[in-house]
Order: sequence, then structure tokens, then C-alpha cells
Amino acid sequence: AAAFDTKNQVYLVQHRNNLLIFSCAKFLNYSLNFIENVHQTDNVLGKQEKKNLSSTAQNDCNKIFDCICLLCRVLMNVSHESENGALKIGQAAGFLQNCLNVLAKHSNYAPKEKFFDLAVMMYGLLVNLLEKCPANRRKFINLKSEFVDKTSVLGQQGVESSSLDILTKLFIHHDSAAKVIDEEFDNELLNEEPPDEDGGNENGQEKAANMSQDEVLTAIQTLMNKASTHMEDSMVASYCSLVVAIVVGTDNVLASQVKALMPNKDITQMLEQLERFLDFMRITNLKASTVSNIERVLNSFQTASNSSD
Repeated sequence: AAAFDTKNQVYLVQHRNNLLIFSCAKFLNYSLNFIENVHQTDNVLGKQEKKNLSSTAQNDCNKIFDCICLLCRVLMNVSHESENGALKIGQAAGFLQNCLNVLAKHSNYAPKEKFFDLAVMMYGLLVNLLEKCPANRRKFINLKSEFVDKTSVLGQQGVESSSLDILTKLFIHHDSAAKVIDEEFDNELLNEEPPDEDGGNENGQEKAANMSQDEVLTAIQTLMNKASTHMEDSMVASYCSLVVAIVVGTDNVLASQVKALMPNKDITQMLEQLERFLDFMRITNLKASTVSNIERVLNSFQTASNSSD
């Protein structure tokens, strides 16, 4: 009701002196403190104490992650193509900082089945908050957070990094993860025996025929899990690259900062990911304005990256 109705957006933003926005900001801050405290406590407890606490505490954390996703959805609707809505949300004390904190650290605590929704919702909200609002972009560029690498052990101390550095590293992680699965699929295809002259593959057919029902189901499930993981990493990498492109804009200095962190200092893979994302958005028949916005962001990012050479 709010996403495509300007009057509803304005009403929700202004209602009782921005009560909705400030309440969401307060809840997000409380949620991250709760998650942080749970995992800090978990790290200092003994094995048996940890076992007794972990089930209840993790269940509470899971519910909070669900609530954060819903919070993002509400604020995405309020800020959809609305500079005023985005500005008001960005002005809430600590909100942009906490958005960065979620991506930099707290998302590591989310269970695997909730991580994708959490990441996409948070990146989607940041797209709304940063794209239409220069004030939010300026504020976000100057933010720093404790970045915990996705491959690190939970509880390990992170390194304070700038928002742009964090987003770039997150892109590299998810893009690389998707490529690993691509390579695994390619290797599996290469290892398959080629068809005979009649176009068949007797050995492959015989192997499939000798598999039990459980083995067949396991093989199918393994392939589906790989495909799902690949899709999720690709989508998260796409949203991450979109936020990076919005933050960089046409600033060649910021583009150089991103390049310096990319493998071989080559930004091509990020541009290619953005182009694939744009193609995907065209296929899904989204509003023309949404597609044109992504095109504009991509073109600006390309200009900035070329100028930084």
C-alpha cells in the first residue's frame, strides 16, 4: 500500500513525528545488541552451559533475524523512490551504521537458511536509502564497522574497515563462492563419459540404473543444493555490487579504492555481475523506472572505473 502510493508513504513517514522510522531504528539497535550479547556469552561459557543456553538463545536470535527482514521490507516500501523517506530513515540515530553492521558482522550469526533473505533485504533497503539521497550516501561513505570475514570462525575479532571496503570484500566473497560452484559443475560435465556413436551413454545409463532410490534422491538433492547455493551467492553478489556502484557514483577516487581491493585490481567482474543483474531485472518485467535506475547506476560506475585507470 505504501510502495506505489506517495500519499501513504508521506503519511507513514510523518505520522506522530516519524514514530515508525524511529521505532524501527530503535528495534534494529536493540536486536543487534541482543545478538551480540548472546554470542559473546556463548563464547565464554563451558561446554555444558553452552549447550543449555544455545538452543533457547539461538531460537530467539532466529526470530529476531526474521523481524529484521520484516523491518527492512517495511522501510523499503516507505523509501521506495522517495528521497524524503530515504532521508528521514537515514537521519535516525545510528540506523545507517547498524545497516552496515548487519552486513559486516551480524549476518554471520544468522543460520544458513535465513542468511539469504537477510542479506537481500538489507542490500535492497540500502539501495533505496542511498540511490535517491546524496546526504545518506555522504554519511554512508564515512562509516566504518568491524568486519568479520565470512570464512572466519565465529567469535573471532574483526578488523575495522570502511563501508566501501567492506562491501567490496563481501562482493568478492560471494562472487568467488558462485564461481567455485560453476567450476564444480564444469568439472562434473568434463568427467562424464562422452556419448557413443548412437548418441547414448551406456555406462552412464547402467550406473543410473544400478542406483537405489535413496542414492538417486541424494544425487538430485545434492545438485539442487548446489544450484540453490549458486543462485543465492550470485544474487547477493549482484545486490552488493549495485550498492557499491551507487556509493561510488561517478567518483573516480572511490572507484580506485574499490579496484585496489579487487583481484588483480580488475573491476571487470563487478561490472559483469551488474550487467547480468540488469538483464535479470529486464526479464522479470519490473517497472521501467527501476530498470532505468539500474542502467544509470551502471553507466556512472563504468565511467568512474574508466576514469580511475
